[in-house]
Amino acid sequence: MRSPLHAFTVFTGALLLFAVQPMLGKQLLPWFGGSPVLWSACLLFFQALLLGGYALADQLIRRAALRTQLVAVLALLAGALTQLPVGPSPAHRPDVLAQPALQALLLLGTHAGLPYLALATASPLVQHWYERTTRRSPYPLYALSNGGSLLGLLLYPFAIEPLLTLGRQTALWSLGFGLFACAWIATGVTGVVRAPPATPAERVASSPQPDRALRAWWFLLAALPSALLLAGTNQITLDVAAGPLLWVLPLALYLLSFVLAFGAPRLCSRRVLLPAFALSTAALGVALFAHGAASIAQQLAAIFTGSLLCHGELARSRPPPDQLSRFYLALAAGGASGSLFVALIAPVLFSGHAELPLSLIGIYALALAGVRRERDAVSGRAERRWGWFGVGLTGALFVATAWAQATGRSDAGRIVEQRRGFFGVLRVTAIDEAVLLTHGHIKHGMQFRDPARRQDPTLYYARGSAAGRALRAHAANRRRAIGVVGLGAGTLAAYGRAGDRVRFYEIDPDVVDLARRRFSFLRGSPAKVEIVTGDARVALEREPAQHFDVLLIDAFSSDSVPAHLLTSEAFAIYLRHLRADGVLLVHVANRHLDLARVVAGAAARHRLPLRVIDTPSDRELGAARTRWALLARDRGVLERAADGASGTALSGPAVEWTDDFSDLIRVLR
Repeated sequence: MRSPLHAFTVFTGALLLFAVQPMLGKQLLPWFGGSPVLWSACLLFFQALLLGGYALADQLIRRAALRTQLVAVLALLAGALTQLPVGPSPAHRPDVLAQPALQALLLLGTHAGLPYLALATASPLVQHWYERTTRRSPYPLYALSNGGSLLGLLLYPFAIEPLLTLGRQTALWSLGFGLFACAWIATGVTGVVRAPPATPAERVASSPQPDRALRAWWFLLAALPSALLLAGTNQITLDVAAGPLLWVLPLALYLLSFVLAFGAPRLCSRRVLLPAFALSTAALGVALFAHGAASIAQQLAAIFTGSLLCHGELARSRPPPDQLSRFYLALAAGGASGSLFVALIAPVLFSGHAELPLSLIGIYALALAGVRRERDAVSGRAERRWGWFGVGLTGALFVATAWAQATGRSDAGRIVEQRRGFFGVLRVTAIDEAVLLTHGHIKHGMQFRDPARRQDPTLYYARGSAAGRALRAHAANRRRAIGVVGLGAGTLAAYGRAGDRVRFYEIDPDVVDLARRRFSFLRGSPAKVEIVTGDARVALEREPAQHFDVLLIDAFSSDSVPAHLLTSEAFAIYLRHLRADGVLLVHVANRHLDLARVVAGAAARHRLPLRVIDTPSDRELGAARTRWALLARDRGVLERAADGASGTALSGPAVEWTDDFSDLIRVLR
């Protein structure tokens, strides 16, 4: 690399560009109910601004002299500095989640748009300056920028998030942006001095302009892996939890595929990648169809091999350096279109996550088109076989899933109703003896169809569970006020007695509608039932003290737990609403995260006795294996609420989460 200044500017800009993505997502996540789908809206914003930056760079390169380009950079940086530190303050939190995806896009644009646009513009423009001043290929700088992007992503969950509060993160990022701005200006000044402005004739590219077919090819090769990235990430976060760690891992592999495709193209042989992609999608398809869920490793393997396959095709069809800005523009347009499809269009078109198999089929189609473009009959024969195998496999998965939805069939029974919204996919399924409510792949409620058992609490709320014990034993001699964060099917209303008040908090209006229409726990309860629609924490912050005898925290999005409901500040709010002898219960069952340790951290902060109670499944009672954490101000109250149930020891030290600091790594099982 002849110019360390160009290299430093490109690398630093790329690092900041991708380090800010999980940071902004984490800032907004509590405001949108911890929904895993928020990240799709964030990625759409980042891809759209990347497209805007590349379009601006392309226009400056094609139409403006170097001095004019530098003036434009100075103006852009001046505007960007007005939005530092990036990210909205708590005063900008929306009161009502109407069109939440659009609200998230507006918040990001208003409070981080200009700095992100500046970073997006920098890489292609600096690479152009490098080519003009050194007469060397700028593609090594492109590989370096991808390396910086990858480093920025990996630093966030493994170094930045575990060590720094959000306030310090934004301050450090702003300092880094200032350093980058100085380097970018110095790079531009160097370009003006070393390479005098070219005449209009000299600015015309010497190589032929890429035709429409080639630009469309670039566009599709960028759009399909972008769609796969978002679709796969949605599945992962729905199954585990929404947060920077699980946002970053798929995106890091996506970026790594760019680094390998353009830095080590020999590793991107279609002969190797097509079989690898076929095997990874076969494992993913079998897991999704047979079990309804796939492991994180299976999802990541499909994202990585599919992205590498497409980006290898991009590297093979890249243009000469003087057409670089057009190439980047096509890539950014494709990436933004893939994000737009998954974030905004797919939820309207599909009641399930059909965009995942569709993106897989599309990548196979592009691979087959790539074989045809090269017209190599000998090497292409085996590649075509793998390609058609993949098309057949993923096509069969898509058709089987569509058939199940169209006919109302699933592996669990007959689908009565299914709908998709910002918070995920809800499904009501009728089985032999009961009706199920599932969110994603997780059961969120079940009611027996037998009239004699319709008000029997089931699943995680059965009578032998910690929730059932506390609701039967605590304050049994008086009228009670019971608070529940998370409605589900409304099962906990079954514990309400005449004279009791049961107050539910539910963020998803679709859940409220299904609980009222498809289940009878709410209308069958002798207690007075109230439902507050909106984010529970926001509602509890604004309400006067409710004096709950029992408050249960049971908010899940599929198997994902909103982190902002488990912070020490959230527990302070819960305690304000509890009577002096009240009991707080937190549902901490999770396949991937040890959330009992997080509750233990909050209990230690507020000096509350804690007991974690595990209960096994019982098919006859309709009970599911579950885990609850019980807390109270007085140990005697806690013992009575536990009703003789013994506690389970924690598997590790307590971990405290706060509104300004939390990470998933320490509580992964």
